Amino acid sequence: MKFLRVRLRACDALPRDALAHLGFKIEGDRVRHVVLTPRGPVTVSKKCDECIFYKLISGSYVYGAPSIHNGVIKVVVADTRPARRILAEHRQQVISVERLRPASLVLTSKQREVLSAMASGGSISLIARASSRSKVAVYKLFRKTLKKVVELI
Repeated sequence: MKFLRVRLRACDALPRDALAHLGFKIEGDRVRHVVLTPRGPVTVSKKCDECIFYKLISGSYVYGAPSIHNGVIKVVVADTRPARRILAEHRQQVISVERLRPASLVLTSKQREVLSAMASGGSISLIARASSRSKVAVYKLFRKTLKKVVELI
């Protein structure tokens, strides 16, 4: 499966000082987004047929949670025909579309192993000794793993 990283302009209903997207809920014909602002969580309501995020969810697979940085919404979606159609219809809201390789989103077994060992209280040195690798190799693997995890979040 192929994925697209999409950067969208925030809709008018979204507060300009939004820092993060905390979640959403669909109630009847409305989508309620919960976003974090400096003044605390704020709920934004929009009709489903006006919400590009809702259209992407219903027309394609959304990978991970969307994030908001400086008024730009970043979301990763499966590269499907419906997703491309939705993005073409809402061209004025789309800032950029970038193709991602699946390997850039999925953790390898070595990466899961290193992440698990670090989460269990291990250090780079201990993991390197246990896996018969150099500290530099384990450090690079851990750094790449963290970049993927951040991308997923």
